[in-house]
Amino acid sequence: MKLRYLITGGDRLRVRPPAGLPFTIMNGYGPTESTVFATFSVVTPEDGRGTPPPIGRPLDNVKAYVLDEKLRQLPVGESGELYLGGVQLARGYLNRPELTRERFIPDPFADEPEARMYRTGDWARWLTDGELDFLGRKDDQIQIRGHRVELGEIEAQLFAHDTVQQVCCVPQMIDGMPTSVVAHVVPKTSGQDISEILRSHLEAQLPEYMMPSQFVMHERLPLTPQGKADRAAMMSMLPKNVASAKKSSMGGGLEDALSTLWDSLLPAAADSPKDATFAELGGDSLLAIKLVLGVEEITGQRLDVSAFLVDLTFTGLRDAVGVRMLRNEFEPVLVLRKQGARPPVFCLYGHSGDIEAYFHLVKALGDDQPVFGIRSPALEDLSRLPQSIEEAAEEVVRLIRKVQPHGVPSLVGYSWAGLLAFEVARQFASTEGINCYTALIGTTAPMRTTNLIFRLTDIAQYFLRWLWNFITDHKHRRWRLIRWWKMVRGTKLNQADGQFPLEEVDWKSSPISVHMIGLEEKYRPLQIRDISVDVFRERDEFNFWSHPFRTAPTDYLPDGGWNRWTHQPNRIHWLEGDHVTVVKPPLVSDLAQAICAAMDQCLKLPSSQDS
Repeated sequence: MKLRYLITGGDRLRVRPPAGLPFTIMNGYGPTESTVFATFSVVTPEDGRGTPPPIGRPLDNVKAYVLDEKLRQLPVGESGELYLGGVQLARGYLNRPELTRERFIPDPFADEPEARMYRTGDWARWLTDGELDFLGRKDDQIQIRGHRVELGEIEAQLFAHDTVQQVCCVPQMIDGMPTSVVAHVVPKTSGQDISEILRSHLEAQLPEYMMPSQFVMHERLPLTPQGKADRAAMMSMLPKNVASAKKSSMGGGLEDALSTLWDSLLPAAADSPKDATFAELGGDSLLAIKLVLGVEEITGQRLDVSAFLVDLTFTGLRDAVGVRMLRNEFEPVLVLRKQGARPPVFCLYGHSGDIEAYFHLVKALGDDQPVFGIRSPALEDLSRLPQSIEEAAEEVVRLIRKVQPHGVPSLVGYSWAGLLAFEVARQFASTEGINCYTALIGTTAPMRTTNLIFRLTDIAQYFLRWLWNFITDHKHRRWRLIRWWKMVRGTKLNQADGQFPLEEVDWKSSPISVHMIGLEEKYRPLQIRDISVDVFRERDEFNFWSHPFRTAPTDYLPDGGWNRWTHQPNRIHWLEGDHVTVVKPPLVSDLAQAICAAMDQCLKLPSSQDS
């Protein structure tokens, strides 16, 4: 006795066949004129008990691909997005050209040049028997602290563990905002708590921000009347520590109030060791700001975001609040890590005036690397805002020499801070005749006044360099072509509108950031010829409004335009990731290793890999 199971590649069906009767299910509703079939599977009534059945193999003349974000085919067992192709593929959506362009894309695996494939928006994986396993909808996305989180991807990784029978992930909502993910799990062994097993399993599979804050065990998942997982019911199950946090008051003393605040923002703290760090509990720079505001509401004292870089545990928070209340004075230099045999590294403030951007980098640099953070005095008093990047650099030079009176400083500047780091290095070279180690992370050079002859010469030189790199760099040849094509295509689209739009960012809400960004626009370093820098650039990001025929941008240059100001070849390091992800786990570890290796080479230190 067999059950025939047909599905469109987008629906997951849990079926309970009538005893002793074979029957057919089509798309969950029965055969209709609008039903479109893509895959099929033949299963017995015993199959699928406790777990959803697979969606099977592609029908004749249908091709199925499981691809990653870069449209690369994934091997058996690895989850990715399901794409469908073949001669039976539709031509698109009726009267919806924009949606058609989004979902029907060129098929790179087909022999026909005009072939296309359809991105289903489903998570799936190939099974060892050649069938497809449906894992969830890709559009089950939420935003948590600025990160886009795919609930289906988390469910897929959990479902892959052999102790899990069923799983459903939902966002945990606090004050109407998703703050973390809660995984509701039905273990195969009834009554067993497998939270720690699953946490260890996910740590090796997912980035930190996608880790569920809690695992809730069930005998069975709550279902809607239609038999689907009742996500609303699961979201209403407010974890105990969060519920108690909402009822917090100052009655229990300062430490109790801080503990309540800590637990309300970091639900994972309830089930974690006391020495668990802010980052390990799911914290990031945005949550750190919320923590700062909460501390200010409790104590009346403004605790700086960068205080969490000193000691990222609850004990560190408590001690930092105590010090701040006893000694009400601003510290422009923070000792982020004092111990270590290597020369100290100075992380310079960004356009916010603070050093929260180095939140994960400090940890990734290792225990042997002393790190100091330089913050803007404007954080304490807006009247101390610098009137130029040169003036800001003079203040930074004085602060560095208080910490390191002699020797060659090592400077790190991320994004806007790279301009400040370059000016600090330029002033050290000018006044003391030393060449600092200077790491510019994701920072492009200031603009230069140009004329038509200069631009044509520069474009010719750029094209020759690009052609030479394309010929010699076999490993990244495809990436170079894609990067160029995106640039040309983006420029064409933007020029059609007569403008080059810039992304709206949150710095506009900060008077310090607005002022600092304004300094960037008029910064033109004085010429100096005895300085070189290490430029760290991101492979996965490219500003579409940048183009060699435009005067202003320097993104298109391999070195970001810095050779124009240093007049020396600079050391260029390409990083996987984009402008945001390169300074966050897991990619920040690669950045830290690259910085240490470049620092060893520049300062002629023994390689850290040899120690």
